[in-house]
Amino acid sequence: MIYEAAKAVGTEPKGDAKKAIAYSKEFGNLFKDTDEANNANALAGANRPVHTVSGADILAAIGEVKDISKGADDIANAKNAYEIAIANKNNGNATHVQANASVIAAGLALKAMAKDGKLATNANAPHEGINSVLSIAVSETVNEIIFTIRRTIDKCLKNVSDCIKSDSTNELKAK
Repeated sequence: MIYEAAKAVGTEPKGDAKKAIAYSKEFGNLFKDTDEANNANALAGANRPVHTVSGADILAAIGEVKDISKGADDIANAKNAYEIAIANKNNGNATHVQANASVIAAGLALKAMAKDGKLATNANAPHEGINSVLSIAVSETVNEIIFTIRRTIDKCLKNVSDCIKSDSTNELKAK
């Protein structure tokens, strides 16, 4: 709804849903219920894309999957942000999306918002590190939504102000 309103007045975010990065397939290990969830490479694999993209990029990747309602339940088969968000098990690295920072960050942000930030299932997982990465992804997303709302309201108020000025000028000319 916010995106459609922003698009109608030309203030929608201009993100890149396919922002490329070096391979980050290791982030998929965070979904494992084994000690591999505690792997520093897994955390780095999640951290890299989140710090590469903007909130607009995350929203663009989310926008691409808005009509999808089912997908892979294994992170190794995830091909988009929605499938990353709903993945609940792992049998390997996330190779289908490994070079798409926008999709990885969007999937992590969606998972964090939908699952109260519960990503790793292993008790030994680096919870503070994961929470930090997830909070950055969510913060970038929410900040972009807030900025989009502000830009949209500002543009609409400017249009109203211009309309009022135009009408008052016409009334003065009529007198």
